[in-house]
Amino acid sequence: MHCPACTIHSLETAGCTVTHSQIGRQHNAMHHNDNEDERPEKRQRVESQPAVEEDGEGPAPPPPSQQITQALSKIANHIGNSNKFSKASQLLRQLMDAIDKSHRNELFHAIRCAFSNPDNCMDPLLRKDYIRLLKAVDIRSEVLSKQQRAQLEVYNTWGLLRNELFTGWCETELHLLLPG
Repeated sequence: MHCPACTIHSLETAGCTVTHSQIGRQHNAMHHNDNEDERPEKRQRVESQPAVEEDGEGPAPPPPSQQITQALSKIANHIGNSNKFSKASQLLRQLMDAIDKSHRNELFHAIRCAFSNPDNCMDPLLRKDYIRLLKAVDIRSEVLSKQQRAQLEVYNTWGLLRNELFTGWCETELHLLLPG
């Protein structure tokens, strides 16, 4: 038995005449106290690995279609929040190539959530992200139904046309033209 806290092996190599049994008894008395009450409590270890099934394999990952559906659902939960819009819209744009007609409802739900507050489109900090999102969705609009594409045109008006018509002059000089 070798304990890093003890010098059993170093005594042996130094030519000491003490036997292993003597060293073992002294070693156990010093380092390995058999009294249960004096031992420190062991911490419970939380396993971060998924539980292993009886066949020895972990749980199977969801199929890609289900992963896309889950991702669209998570994005929809965050994209309506103006503080999280930039990151969520970037993730949605990255996911656009993997989306097919089977995901049209989830995709449209995420788009609808992005436009839940149309005034966010005019926010100077979000304006470019809305334009990028609408252009990416427009490229993949063939996966949407006819009714969803018609609603997408409304969102294009809110996000693209309003931003194209917006100029800094409108914001800074309009109050000078209005009476009052």
